[in-house]
Amino acid sequence: MRLRPDVAIICECAEPQRLAAVGALNGVNGDPVWIGDNRNKGLAVFTCNGYRARLAEPFYPTIRHIAPVHITGSVACNLLAVWAQNAGAGISRKHQLGPLRRALTKYRTFLTERASIVAGDFNVAPWSHYFRTTLERSGLSDCAAGHGLAPSWPSQFPPLGIRIDHCLASHHWRSIDVRLGPSNGSDHLPLIADLVWADAPADPL
Repeated sequence: MRLRPDVAIICECAEPQRLAAVGALNGVNGDPVWIGDNRNKGLAVFTCNGYRARLAEPFYPTIRHIAPVHITGSVACNLLAVWAQNAGAGISRKHQLGPLRRALTKYRTFLTERASIVAGDFNVAPWSHYFRTTLERSGLSDCAAGHGLAPSWPSQFPPLGIRIDHCLASHHWRSIDVRLGPSNGSDHLPLIADLVWADAPADPL
């Protein structure tokens, strides 16, 4: 909350009712989006500064911890929030499709029908040929490109040698800054992306 985000994607997050009970949702607008089957550890999307979030339909709960979310406010967009658990949900062999790769196919219409963002903990550096071609078909590109935050820049501690937290956006957006925030006791640093409409200056999202 000290970062004053418009939209925050939080992985390994307790369910909102538990957070509200201890006053941790002060400043959050509307009801958060939260998915998961463990009340101590799910995926959440919080909105502040006049923005609102709601879970979109169709939603495929079998693709665990990936949520299609409609964001409304001074700008509106579709957000695919990601906490990709690549070794879970019965995925035991490298040739099996992980949840993010399946989600990019299932939610392709969601990602192409309006300005879109895909962001969160990918648990992998998604720059294989498959990912590049799939992302390009959805019109998505890495927001960190050109901001000195290389794919190898670690966002997790201890560093894995790759950056596994990412923000990708459709051509509607222009990223004016992407950076890593300060540690707050987590094994991940917050990835902060400031985005504006590509064709005009505006307050960043």
